[in-house]
Amino acid sequence: MKVITIALPPLRERPEDIEPLIEHFLQLCCAGSLEPLRMSSDALELLLRYHWPGNVRELRNVIQRGQILCDDHEILQRIFLRGAQSGV
Repeated sequence: MKVITIALPPLRERPEDIEPLIEHFLQLCCAGSLEPLRMSSDALELLLRYHWPGNVRELRNVIQRGQILCDDHEILQRIFLRGAQSGV
């Protein structure tokens, strides 16, 4: 059942939304944890420069992958560079 349709441009057309969304997903990923999840500045810069072909779910998945693969609660750029063949 479709009650209402909301037209939302893809993330690549809303670059100003990327950093606040990253911060939101970092907070969600560490909910219940004693130590906050952080992202290095070079990893953040990489995500800000990425041409997002997908939507917000793609960004959330990237952050979740970063959380799984990170060391010491910090997502580093090298985590994303490992998956560069298939995108970020």
